[in-house]
Amino acid sequence: MIRISGSWEPNENLSIDFKHADGEHVRLGSTVAIKHWEMAMPPTSTSGLAFTITNTFHPLIPQTVAAGEQIGYRDENMGAGSSLVLGMNPEGTDTTTSDTSLRINYDFGDGYTFTSTTGRAEYEYTDGIDADFAAIVLVSRDDWSTYDQTSQEFTISSPTDGDFSWIAGLHWDSQMQDIDRLIELDGTIGGVMGIFAAMGAAPDPSILTMPLATLTAMGLPMLYQNNSANDPTAAYLVSVGVLPGTAADYQTMFDQTTRIGYWTQNTEPKRCISKARCK
Repeated sequence: MIRISGSWEPNENLSIDFKHADGEHVRLGSTVAIKHWEMAMPPTSTSGLAFTITNTFHPLIPQTVAAGEQIGYRDENMGAGSSLVLGMNPEGTDTTTSDTSLRINYDFGDGYTFTSTTGRAEYEYTDGIDADFAAIVLVSRDDWSTYDQTSQEFTISSPTDGDFSWIAGLHWDSQMQDIDRLIELDGTIGGVMGIFAAMGAAPDPSILTMPLATLTAMGLPMLYQNNSANDPTAAYLVSVGVLPGTAADYQTMFDQTTRIGYWTQNTEPKRCISKARCK
C-alpha cells in the first residue's frame, strides 16, 4: 500500500487536509478445505454421482479426511498450487483499491465554522474459484468487479461556548458497482462420464442432457440423447421439412454449458444534517 497525506494552512482561519492511498491485495488459492466427507441424505442424483466419482478416482480424499487432515483438492489436483481446468481466472482474488479525501475547514472568526469533506473510493477485483470444492472437474466461477463511490458533505456549526449550539449540513453520496460473472459447468466431469458410459455404468457421456419427458412435452421425443450437431435423426427431419432450422438447433446433450451474468447497482442518497444542544 502507498499512502500520501498533507496539510496546508494558508492562514489562521483556513486549513486543508488531503489524503490518498493506493493498495493491492492478492489472495492465492481457495478459502475452502475439506474436513468432513459424508453425503447429505437423501442424496440427489448429482451429489450421488459426485461422491461416486470422487471415491472411485480419488480414494485418498475420504481416507485423508477420515484421518483428521484438512485438505484442498482442485480439479483432479491436491494443494493450493494446483491449477483449474475450468474457468478463465486463476484461483484466488486480485484486488486493487484507491481512496482519496479532501477536507477543508474554515473558521469565520466568530465561532462559526464551515467544513467541506470530499471523498472518492474505488476498488476492482478479479476472482476465480473452483466452485465444486472437490477434485472433480464440474463447476467453476469467475468474477470481474468494479466499484466506485463519490461523496460530498458540507456542514456549518455554531459557537459551542454558549447555552445553545447547533450544527447543520448537507450530504450527498453516489455509488456504483458492476459485476461480470462467468459460471462454467462441465457435463463430462473431466471425461469421467465417457468412461462410465463406455462401461455401461451411465446412460450418457454427459450429465447435461435434456430428459425424455421434456423432449416429449416439446413434441421431439425422437431427438433423445442427441449429442451431435450432425445427429442423423435431426438432420433427416430438417432435410425433409419436418423440423425448421438446422440440426444444430436440436442438440439435446452438451459437453459444457456456460452462464454469463452481469449485475450493476447505482445508489445516490442525499440527506440533511441538523443537531442542536442546550446546556
